[in-house]
Amino acid sequence: QEGFAYHDGNAEPQGFGHICFSVPDLHAAVAWFDANRVEFKKRPQDGKMKDVAFVKDPDGYWIEVVQPEQLGHMGS
Repeated sequence: QEGFAYHDGNAEPQGFGHICFSVPDLHAAVAWFDANRVEFKKRPQDGKMKDVAFVKDPDGYWIEVVQPEQLGHMGS
C-alpha cells in the first residue's frame, strides 16, 4: 500500500512500546546480534539501566533482552 508505515509506539502518539525476552547469556546474545547485524537501540553497558539491551526488529519495534540473573540490583 502506497504511503504505508509502521508506528512503533515509542514516538507520539505513544502506545505499545516493546516486548521483552530473557536469555541465558546476555553477552552471547549481544555477540549473536552483532554477528547478524541487528540494530541496537541500547547496548547493555549504555544508559542508566545496565545489563539490559534493546534491539530493533526489521520493522523498527523495540525488543528488550535481559539475563534475569543480572537484574538482581534492579527494584531494590
